[in-house]
Amino acid sequence: MRLKKVRPVMFPNHNEHTVLAPLPISPKKVKLGATFKIGRPANASYLFLENSLPKVNRNRKIMIPVNRLVDQVVTIIGIVERANQKRTAILQRMDKNQFCEGQQKIYADVENAVIAQELIAL
Repeated sequence: MRLKKVRPVMFPNHNEHTVLAPLPISPKKVKLGATFKIGRPANASYLFLENSLPKVNRNRKIMIPVNRLVDQVVTIIGIVERANQKRTAILQRMDKNQFCEGQQKIYADVENAVIAQELIAL
């Protein structure tokens, strides 16, 4: 006589509880002059500010460290509408200083950055 192997149940209470619908998240309205504080990224790099930050180059080691961006107060000075109906905001520091060597502006997807807590609305 063969015994049947007993395998553990991955989600034992899956059928007992109903799954709640996700809450609708209303992101911050993107408008000129809105102020934000740059928050700490979830992992060691920003997801929605990343494409405008300088990359590491072999010849020049330029990269803005995360600790220089955290808690900076920025304002929206421009909004760019992309072809795929996404809006990208141009961010500049409130004190008009540079973020890093020659980097005065940062481009960000504000709606997603607010949800990911990379930008905190003030």
